[in-house]
Amino acid sequence: MIIKNISRNIDRSPQSIMLQLGSRRCYLLKENGELMTFDSCLCHNSSEIYSVSNRGFSENTEKVIWPIKEYGLTDLEGVKVLIQGMISMSLNRRNLNVYAVIQPQLTNIEIKAIKDSIDSIDYVKSSSIIFKPIAAAIGIGLDMNRILPPIYIVDMHCITRGHYTCNSPFQYGINLTTIIEGRIYESNWFCAEEDDVIQKVLPRIQFPQPSLYIVGDCDDIYLYCKHFNETGRCAAIVPQNPDCIALLGLKKMTDNEQYKRYFAPDDENL
Repeated sequence: MIIKNISRNIDRSPQSIMLQLGSRRCYLLKENGELMTFDSCLCHNSSEIYSVSNRGFSENTEKVIWPIKEYGLTDLEGVKVLIQGMISMSLNRRNLNVYAVIQPQLTNIEIKAIKDSIDSIDYVKSSSIIFKPIAAAIGIGLDMNRILPPIYIVDMHCITRGHYTCNSPFQYGINLTTIIEGRIYESNWFCAEEDDVIQKVLPRIQFPQPSLYIVGDCDDIYLYCKHFNETGRCAAIVPQNPDCIALLGLKKMTDNEQYKRYFAPDDENL
C-alpha cells in the first residue's frame, strides 16, 4: 500500500514543459531535456480534421495551414490544434506547468487565445507566456538584473528561398527588439531582401556601437553576423543554439526566483 501511494505521488508531481511558437518552426522542450522540432503547419483534409505535421505532411493532406505569422495569428482554431498537439507529446499528462515564448508583435487578444488554448487542456495545471526576446537574452547569458547598455535581439529567418536557377532574391522576416534595463523598449517586425538586410537594420538602431545578438532558425544568420561586424557600427554575435536559445533562457527563468517578475500577468513584458 505504501509503495502504491508513493507511486501515485510521483505520477502526480508537476512537470514543466517549454514551448517556442514561431511562424516557420515550433519547439518543445521536455522536462527531461529532450527537444522536439515541429513545422508550424497543420494538415487539413475534406473532413476538416487538423493534424500536427511534425516535420512532414500526411498522405491525405488536401490543404496546409500556417496559423502563426510574424505579425500575428491567422487561424485561431489552427493555433489551438497546433499547441494542443505539441503539448500531447509531453511525458506525463498530469499536472503540467506549461511555459510558452512568443513574439512581442502579438496583440493582447492573440496572446489570450494562446493562453486559453493551453489552459483548455484538462491536465494543464498552469500556463505562463513570455516574450521571446527577453527569454533569448537570458538564454544568451545576459544579466537582466544589472544595468546594461541597450542591446538588440535580431531574430531573423528566411521567408522565401529561390532555387539556384531562379533569379529572385531571398527574403527574410526580421524581428528587431531593443532591450533597455531588462525590459523591452521597442520591437518591430519587417521584411528585407537579401541585399537589404544590413541597410534595413542599422538605421533602426538608435545607440552608438550597440551589441547585436542574432538568433533564428536560418543558417544565413552567420553570414549576416559577419556583414554587420564588417560595417564597424556594431558588435554582432550569434550565440550557441540560436534556433532555440529562448527555450534555454526560459528554462533558466523557471529555475531562478530572480526572474519571477517576468511571469507576472500584469507585467508589460508578460
